[in-house]
Amino acid sequence: MDTKPVAKITIAKTQPQSSLLYNATFLPDTNREAYKADKLSSSQAAALESLSTESSASIKLFQDEENMNKISEYSLKSAIIEAGVTRVMDESNVIFRANEYQKNKYRYGYSVEGQGTSGFMKNILQGIVTLFPSMNTGKAASQNFINYTRTSVNNTPAYAMIVSTDNSRAEQVKSGMLYSKLVLTGHTLGLVMQPLSQILEEYPEMQVPYTEFKQAYAPNGGTVQMLFRVGEPTKSTPLSMRRDVKSLITEN
Repeated sequence: MDTKPVAKITIAKTQPQSSLLYNATFLPDTNREAYKADKLSSSQAAALESLSTESSASIKLFQDEENMNKISEYSLKSAIIEAGVTRVMDESNVIFRANEYQKNKYRYGYSVEGQGTSGFMKNILQGIVTLFPSMNTGKAASQNFINYTRTSVNNTPAYAMIVSTDNSRAEQVKSGMLYSKLVLTGHTLGLVMQPLSQILEEYPEMQVPYTEFKQAYAPNGGTVQMLFRVGEPTKSTPLSMRRDVKSLITEN
């Protein structure tokens, strides 16, 4: 990722255009808190599903009891598997930022706010984790991860997926663009989202549930590029770290 470009972009002057999604770009992309129990309305569901007409990937929304239970079971099962694989958990531990100094230095990764901690307790937890890093690694981190996932799936009114016809690099990028538009559109509808990526990860320990999930939801050679929960939030979440866009761009 440090040497290979993700995209080549040519920037040219044009007339400014207004967009209903503009204000939503300043809101958090991910809300990991519990969601309200209310199902999405028909208008909310239609607005999200209609976005797939602009992409080769399709958006599938699930609110029925059978699929809700099935997807929740897969999500929790995959989280338990991942929590037991040290090398995979260590990938997340490397980008955990324990305090404000680390957050300002790196500008990416995740922090205690992403675990639902805010206010005065955020400062206390930052201090504890800074002094005792082991509290956020090993068995403690694995159990916290499982607990957060269980809370998420138990407080989710709907799931959604982005399914592409193939798994080319172009389809992966297009699926990411579609998800970004989904998040912004969701904000305008009073909805928030959270990706649940564990079941879609490709490493040996996840192979069995990954294959089962793919056969269930992309049986004709397609790929589930994104799985995420959708609903109305019970509480807001703070903005996360963001790198300066200029650090990601090389000008020619």
